[in-house]
Amino acid sequence: MALGALPDTHILSPIDHTFPEVNTCYYLYFQRIRHGDVQLTLQRGVERLVRRYPFLAGEIVDSKGSKAARYSGLRHVQESVSAANGCSFIEFRQDFSLSVKAITEATTRSGPEDLLLARKLSPLPLLPEASQRKCLVRFRATTVSDGLVLAMGFSHSFFDANGAAHLLERLAECCGDDSPEPWNDPDDQSLRRTVWGLGDGIVSSRKHAEHFGPLPALAKPPGGQVSLLEALTVNTMVCRWKVSAAKVEMLKRACIRLLSYQGNDARIPYLSSLDVLTSCLSTCLQRSKGIAGPSKAGISINLRGRLNPTWPSGYLGNLATYATVPSGSAPTQQELRAAKQITYGLPRLSSLTPDLAQVYRNACSLRETISSFDDQFIRGLVSWLVSQPDLTKVNIQPYVVNFTSWRHLNLYDLEFGPSLRRPCHVLTHGMPPTLCLVMPEKKVAGDGRNDWDIVSYLDMDDYLRLNEDDLIRFLLE
Repeated sequence: MALGALPDTHILSPIDHTFPEVNTCYYLYFQRIRHGDVQLTLQRGVERLVRRYPFLAGEIVDSKGSKAARYSGLRHVQESVSAANGCSFIEFRQDFSLSVKAITEATTRSGPEDLLLARKLSPLPLLPEASQRKCLVRFRATTVSDGLVLAMGFSHSFFDANGAAHLLERLAECCGDDSPEPWNDPDDQSLRRTVWGLGDGIVSSRKHAEHFGPLPALAKPPGGQVSLLEALTVNTMVCRWKVSAAKVEMLKRACIRLLSYQGNDARIPYLSSLDVLTSCLSTCLQRSKGIAGPSKAGISINLRGRLNPTWPSGYLGNLATYATVPSGSAPTQQELRAAKQITYGLPRLSSLTPDLAQVYRNACSLRETISSFDDQFIRGLVSWLVSQPDLTKVNIQPYVVNFTSWRHLNLYDLEFGPSLRRPCHVLTHGMPPTLCLVMPEKKVAGDGRNDWDIVSYLDMDDYLRLNEDDLIRFLLE
């Protein structure tokens, strides 16, 4: 579209508008800290960060005026009229009833407990009320009995997981170096405007509309948004699962052998470890819900590397979306026989032959869906979004089962200066069910294959049934 037709403000991109007005949070846990220097280090780092990104002092507001009239629900960042000095961006607290060890070593936690923890540690409300300012980002450092928790709360209307992780990387640089190197990050306002033109000249189709709905993913209930959070978490169990890299590799090799049995299929160029692990979890979760027939799961897809040319690195905004992944059909007799041959002589897999064939089917469906999100599809998607007159009606929709991966985020290697150094754990808290988050990869010494860290938000009934699932038991044993 003609960018001159848009308001001359720091407008959110059309993809930004598809995300709910919620605040997500990264929690970085530190144990070996030098208490005397921590507050000074973080305060100085945040001040430097905000000076580099002055728009962080702004808030998200509705756009008005003649140029905004083309779209209902158009929003932009209203930058602060006062100089941003970072003082109001971070707060420091103490809570010696909490400990890094107890929080990070817990394998299960009830939904209400997890929500309470989020409210203690997060600098922003998970679901802001209509009367509250829609801040872009805030920080809170909480000193606990055996360390410190640094929380970064960020608006999902402005950042996606990759953009927020990039901001944390910049904060680490500001904390750890007296004179950080100049940054070559792209201009945020210009790039968000550029997203509006990605679909120029591209004809969209009805298939682009399938990913969105008229209601926000977390619609406001009559009692207000706070009651929604409590309603979502009251019957939730939060599980932290560790799955060994060796088991995922074993399953991937078996699925690749099954793929070779089917001959070359251009729709399935390859299967990744994440494809296979996600397929395993999806198979188990849908089974726990009693879903026997065709069903759909939602998976978050990062669009940055799928555009041609590749999108500039350092972009903070949302360049991701949820894809609908249909479950694979039931395995054929040929696939079951092939799976039996592949697992012959492998005691750990032989009892899971039917599961392996279904995991293979679901992994192929997942890879086919992800591969369809190429440059042309993404541009068509933006073209469709731009053509919608009411941006409040194009909302990413939740599914029965939802997956997102943060494994690629480089958060464990961040150095926050000599007083903090590197985080020992990275987590998130206070999410709704049913959601599986593959957490950032924690590199450990060994053969280079690092285990998978997964946080799952489950309905209590599903959790109880999952405990009896042979495939889940195999993954977690």
